[in-house]
Amino acid sequence: ILRPKAIAQGEKLMKNDLERIFCKIEKAFSENFEGNRKVEEKFPKICEDLKMKLLDSKTEAKKMKHFFQNASIIGHMMEKNLIEEKFCYIEMGAGRGSLGTTLSLSFPFVKLFLIDNNKPRNAGDKDLKKIGRAPFRAKIDIRDLEIAKLPLPSNKLPVILAKHLCGVGTDYALRSILTSETGIGGVAIATCCHHCVDFNDYVNTNFLSKMGFEKDDLPALGRLGGWATSYSNSNEKVGANEKFEIGSRAKWLIDYGRVLFLKELGYKAELVQFC
Repeated sequence: ILRPKAIAQGEKLMKNDLERIFCKIEKAFSENFEGNRKVEEKFPKICEDLKMKLLDSKTEAKKMKHFFQNASIIGHMMEKNLIEEKFCYIEMGAGRGSLGTTLSLSFPFVKLFLIDNNKPRNAGDKDLKKIGRAPFRAKIDIRDLEIAKLPLPSNKLPVILAKHLCGVGTDYALRSILTSETGIGGVAIATCCHHCVDFNDYVNTNFLSKMGFEKDDLPALGRLGGWATSYSNSNEKVGANEKFEIGSRAKWLIDYGRVLFLKELGYKAELVQFC
């Protein structure tokens, strides 16, 4: 069983019985994931022209990083046949609409809907409007969204997509599936900020209960997920690898409950690491 040696550091993050949480993570992970984690970064050829335009314009490295992440998500969507003219696309927690903009610039037929409770500066809407592909933007909290009330094309099934959808935003997006009168064509969500997941909003508390986690364990589980980021490139020699692995497993457990939620609704679903 994994035991980070600098356990005192974890106690600063949360005053909880970390040893007990580690045991639960180990048990739940081994029962569900051992040898079954996929790591696949993709770059579809359809994104090549856009990449060259960005490089020619000397786009800064940070923006290029986001572009490659978008391209990988799109590559996974293509592999699952989720990019076709019979679909329209709803980007949840869109912010500047980076993922949806990359999708629309790559596929001219895309009908895009952006959902966020505000519209930040430098959003991709302008770029799409210039070429006659202006998206529909709804200023609304995802928790209040009813897909059936969006002006979606009657002949297209909605596909939900998101990148770095923070905390409970993912759970709100998944619940919004139930508000579509026609059902949905698919889901592609890159999750984020697992420390912000809330037990009352999480979509699959039954799964956590079956794995032995209690209501008060979820905040600890989410915050331990931060170790997957904090120690991914750590120079710390003692315990860093163990902490990274525990953090990764905590994140995957939270997301696996979401996968099971989709399966219970009748969809095929899986977890992949896209970048």
